[in-house]
Amino acid sequence: MMKRTDRLIRLTACLLCGFFLFLPLSGCTAPGQEQHPEAPEASPVNSETLSPASSPVPPSGDLIMFLNVGKADATVIRSSGEFYIVDTGTAESVPALFGALHYLGADSVKAVFITHSHSDHVGGLNALLSHYRVETVFRSGVSFWKEGKQNPADKAAAKAGMEAVLLSAGDTVGMGSANSVTVLGPLVLNTDDDNDNSLVLDLSIDGKRIMLAGDMQFAEEETLIERYGNSLKTDILRIGNHGNPDATGPAFAAAADPDIIVISTDRNADTDSANERVLSLFEGKQILITDESDMGFLIPLDGSGSAPENVRHSTELDLVIVSVDKETQTATIRNNGSDADLSGCMLFSEKGNELFVFPDGAFLASEASCTVSGENGSGDYRWPGEKKPWNANKDDPALLFDSFGNLLSAVN
Repeated sequence: MMKRTDRLIRLTACLLCGFFLFLPLSGCTAPGQEQHPEAPEASPVNSETLSPASSPVPPSGDLIMFLNVGKADATVIRSSGEFYIVDTGTAESVPALFGALHYLGADSVKAVFITHSHSDHVGGLNALLSHYRVETVFRSGVSFWKEGKQNPADKAAAKAGMEAVLLSAGDTVGMGSANSVTVLGPLVLNTDDDNDNSLVLDLSIDGKRIMLAGDMQFAEEETLIERYGNSLKTDILRIGNHGNPDATGPAFAAAADPDIIVISTDRNADTDSANERVLSLFEGKQILITDESDMGFLIPLDGSGSAPENVRHSTELDLVIVSVDKETQTATIRNNGSDADLSGCMLFSEKGNELFVFPDGAFLASEASCTVSGENGSGDYRWPGEKKPWNANKDDPALLFDSFGNLLSAVN
């Protein structure tokens, strides 16, 4: 099977979605329910040296999971039974985000924190707000955007009938029980690069400290060192700007002094990421690079002392996309395996920029087929509100994922 990061690089869609309706047909059934509307010498840790997930059931208790979303960022936290997300990756990497949420058993999200405005951090927010109940969207209150243009986090929140809450340095957000997240930065507005307006978050969970640095670069690091000094000490550091050489200076690395380093990237897409200069600052530390994981790296935070785990999980589905009829806007999917639960499986129209998620209880019998249609079709499942999910004038590959974000089938 292809590595997740290789699969996701091939996707180039922006994702929109709403509710899904079911029309019965032989072999293909669903309960008629709606979808929720509402990651000696320092060196990367080879994922093969980490214990893979041995069960479809993730560990109980508080945890943090750094997702493999390509050259992007998305982190899922479970604290006191609630789920929190820091950055949502790109629009193309939504299957990875949704797959992790499915694996962890999340059906709602307490809060989403968007560190800054760039598409590799906020790109998945529209899809997340379309498919999951999200209580609050937070973003940096220190940011600049093109004149007359709306900040993308504000725009996505408004589309979902919400208003993004702005955070400033010193703000604290509770995460249940005694856990919390404190905003360390940004401390000043940087008008040159919104990377240096990234929210820098200091999580305190079960006595552990985790720092998530967004795309913070040297300029923002210097302001934090001047303000906080050695109080920046942390246990786990999700390093700034994908480990590129324009971030993580020696003074900041010494002040943070983490035990575990996490770099979220795809080094095939960004050859400067996980840079040797940056890695050399953390001799003797454990370094996790997300492109060496499958679904991502999961770290328990409940005091169990469990080591980071490379999560690998997939279903045994044998589903294939048989065809896409651009005229009727209909994709046909066949089940070549045993009876299949389609719940949470995802269908993309790559150039049409649309995502369909099969509703809970969707079922496809062995050797049976079902159809998903846009405006002009009359399939078993419909893309309500989407006039033309498939671009009739261009090659528009269709991609089918299981509920864990694994690519099952693709056709042009």
